[in-house]
Order: sequence, then C-alpha cells, then structure tokens
Amino acid sequence: RNEITKLESLFHALVDIPQGAERDAAAIRLSDGDADLARRALALVDSDEKAEAANHAARQALSAPRIYGNYRTIRPLGSGGMGAVYLAERADGQFQQKVAVKVVAPYAAGEAFRERFLTERQILAGLSHPNIAKLLDGGVTPDGTPYLVLEYVDGQPLDQYCDIRKMGIRARLELFRKVCEPIAEAHRNLVVHRDLKPSNVLVTADGHPMLLDFGTAKLLAGNGDGAATATISPMLTLRYSSPEQRSRSAITTSTDIFSLGVILYELLTGAWPFGDPSSPQQMLERFARETPMTAPHTAVTEEASLTRSSNLRSLRSSLGGDLGSVLAKTLAPVREHRYESVQALSADVGNWLAGLPVTAKPPSFSYRAAKFFRRRWLPAVAATVFVLGLLASTLFAVYEAKLARAEALKAEKVNQFLNDMLSSAGEQ
Repeated sequence: RNEITKLESLFHALVDIPQGAERDAAAIRLSDGDADLARRALALVDSDEKAEAANHAARQALSAPRIYGNYRTIRPLGSGGMGAVYLAERADGQFQQKVAVKVVAPYAAGEAFRERFLTERQILAGLSHPNIAKLLDGGVTPDGTPYLVLEYVDGQPLDQYCDIRKMGIRARLELFRKVCEPIAEAHRNLVVHRDLKPSNVLVTADGHPMLLDFGTAKLLAGNGDGAATATISPMLTLRYSSPEQRSRSAITTSTDIFSLGVILYELLTGAWPFGDPSSPQQMLERFARETPMTAPHTAVTEEASLTRSSNLRSLRSSLGGDLGSVLAKTLAPVREHRYESVQALSADVGNWLAGLPVTAKPPSFSYRAAKFFRRRWLPAVAATVFVLGLLASTLFAVYEAKLARAEALKAEKVNQFLNDMLSSAGEQ
C-alpha cells in the first residue's frame, strides 16, 4: 500500500514537468534515489501523455467537418460504444434540414463492428413508432465507412429533463409510461434494445420522449444478428445491465424490463438501486454477484425530495407501499419473477396512478378492499352514512312498534280490569 502511495505521489509531481532530462533528474531526486520507483513513475507519465494525445487526435477527427451522402457535419453530438454521432445539415442545397449522422467511430475497427452497424440499420428500417428516432437514409463513404442518417432529436436525457423541471412522482410515472411505448413496439418486432439508459431516451421541450441508439440491439428471430453477436464482445452499460447480460446468458425482452426498472428506480429516488454507482468497488461487486435492491423508501434523501417537489416524509410514504413492490418485481434477479412484458409493467404503473391494486402485490381481500375504499372514499362514506341512517331509522321504527304494542297490551289489560270491575258491581 505504501509503495502505491509513493508511486501515485511521484506521478503527480512529474506530470507537469516537461519531458526530457529535467523530468528524469526530478524523478531520481524525488524518489530518493529509488531507480525502480523512478522508472515506473516515468512510464506512467509517458503512458498518460500518449493517451491524452490519442484522445486529442480522436476529438479533432470527430470535430472535422465531413460529407456523408447529401449531408455535411456541423459538430459532434456524442460518441461511445462503436459509433460517433454528428449534427449535420443538408449539403446539396435542395432544402434545409438538420439530421443526426451516425458513423463507426474512428477508434472502432474491424468487420465485427461493421456487421453490428449494419444490423442496427436493418433494425431501424423495420421499426416505425413516433417515439423512436426515424432512419432517414444510409450509405457507405468512398473510403468504406458505413453511416446512418437519423431524425435529429433536440432534447434532454430523461433523468435531466425530470430533475430540471422538479417533476413530482406522478408526472415522472406518466412520462415513464410514455417511454415504455416504443420499447413495447420494439419487442413486438422481436427486437431487444439491450442498452436502455436515460441518455438513450431524449425528451423534447414539449415532453415527447424519443428512444435512440439501437447499436447493441438484438434480433430475437431471423439472422439479423448473425456473426456480429457471435464475434463481438457484448457492449453494455454495467449500471443498467441485467443479470443475464453480465452472466452472458440468453437475452430476452426481460433484459429490457430489468433496465427499465433501474431507470424507474433512479427517476423516483435519485439513487442507484444497488448502492453507490460511483464506487468502483461496489460496481465490481455488482458484476461479480447479485446484490439485493435497496428498499426505495430508504434510499431517498432530502435533496431528492426537493427535486421531486415533495418532502422527505411524503416521498418515503409513496415509495414504501405499492411502488416499492412494482420496483421489486421489475428488478427481480430471476427473469421469470419479473413482469412478463413491458405492457404489463406500464399497466401496473397505471394501476398505481389510478389508485387500483397492483399485480406486484399478492392479492388479498383486505388489500383490495382497502384500495377500493381509498379510491372511492367519498361514495363509500356516503353509502355508509346512508346504510347507517337506514339501519337507525329501521331500529327506531322497530322500537316505536314495540312501544306501541306494549301500550296496546297495557290498555287492553286496563280495559279488561274495568270490565271485570263493572261485571262484579252489576252482579251485586
């Protein structure tokens, strides 16, 4: 541990010294003559500088304007995985149009990446939904680089959109249900996205969510995935990945349901369901073994409640009941225990919004009765008052009738007594 600390300290001391004899001399001096420590520190600094130079070259390559078919790039929108995405405009002067152009990233090479890229094009060509960014065109550059021309979405990542507007729990759930719609459409077409995360769902200013990036999507039927799946290492975002992705098990639509569960948990709590995602140790543990979901009502903070236009007590109350059960079912480690479809998950969220029983809860008469009375409390109270009033009036009528019968019996006895008295007097 002490050696690592010394190496780290020496690295930070050398990194700002110009390369050459001055740096070499400083390494020997600062290491107290430890030649091996000095050598390792210099190697680390050299490696860091080479990595930075490579990154700079990659950024320059991404920033350089290029022509893809009828479109000229304006600026990079992002890069990751195997693709780089540019904002581009029509270059032939026929009409004005802004699009997103996706190409194989400069750092991605090989036939496997090319096959995966072409698979994405085929998947997008077969999907048509207002919440999925449309494929507008595609082709191959003269140097053999394939590219896609996609609908440009001017929006914010799902989580940022919700937090900036301090959306409450109900508004977040309603937006989440809209996000479920394009995923359900993809599943109907036997397509699993495999990389669902907030940055792949952009929300426009008018609250319209758009699903992006099918670069790692898998076709469940046909030969669309073919060699790409067999030869390329699965690219996943560990934070949102399902247990079967991490274990390289068979992929089904349940994979996307799990990822949706992580997204929903974060939207509602502002926390990751399995600990601290910024902790490399916890992320490694998550990869090595399944860790249980943190109860959502215990994960929220005062800051998270303010971002959700609520208070901590109210937010914990909301997350401690049926919503907690919905999240637990969505994030079940065993896929058979999750919702059977995205539609079923969305419907259960709708049940919560409507005050109906959720299927994630074990059915019982008391649970359903409680939900009914909570949902229909005013008619239930009115009906109860009416029934109690009717019962009271009935009991009062019975009581009055009983009194009347008693009075009649008493009068009859008095009359009988008087008659007996008069009969006795007449006989005398």
